[in-house]
Amino acid sequence: MKSISRLIIAVLFVAFSLNQALYAQSTSKEALKKEVKSVKENKKEAINSKKESAKKELNAKKDEKLSEAKNKANEVRNDVNKKAENAKTAVKDKASDKINNAQNKVTGLARANEVKDKLSKQSQRFEAKEQTISNGREKIDAAKAKLETLKKSGKLSAEEIKAKEAKIANAEAKLSKLKTTVTEGKAKVKTYSEKLDKYKN
Repeated sequence: MKSISRLIIAVLFVAFSLNQALYAQSTSKEALKKEVKSVKENKKEAINSKKESAKKELNAKKDEKLSEAKNKANEVRNDVNKKAENAKTAVKDKASDKINNAQNKVTGLARANEVKDKLSKQSQRFEAKEQTISNGREKIDAAKAKLETLKKSGKLSAEEIKAKEAKIANAEAKLSKLKTTVTEGKAKVKTYSEKLDKYKN
């Protein structure tokens, strides 16, 4: 507003000065009227321009404040929704945990018995495999003895001897691998059985 007032005063001062100059120079009345009219129009345009820019600035500030208020409201709404969702999820999780615990207590003994049966069957399989290992060891020992006899008799060529030795070595490797698997499996069965016994007590 101050700048508009200053502008008006300046325009009036210019108009007055021009007016005085026109009189002093003995210009015609018509020229003076035109000059005054021009000054008034310029003053009016300047005032309208200032009003328009002030209006635009005010609208821009209003839009900015409105946008900030909307963003803040959205943040608050999102925060409230998130907290409500978290609370809802927590209640569901707690209820689900209680249901699961109850089901686990009901089915725990049945599962323990199933596992115990499986471990017992697995233990029996390992015992059968130990018998297979024992039989395999006997066959390998017999094959070695037979090969020694054939070597001494000279009935086999060097290539045949190498082939039979390779076959025996291959059988021993397979037997050793099976023995390792059975030993590890039995250890696991024993460990699981001990854990199961601890939980039952």
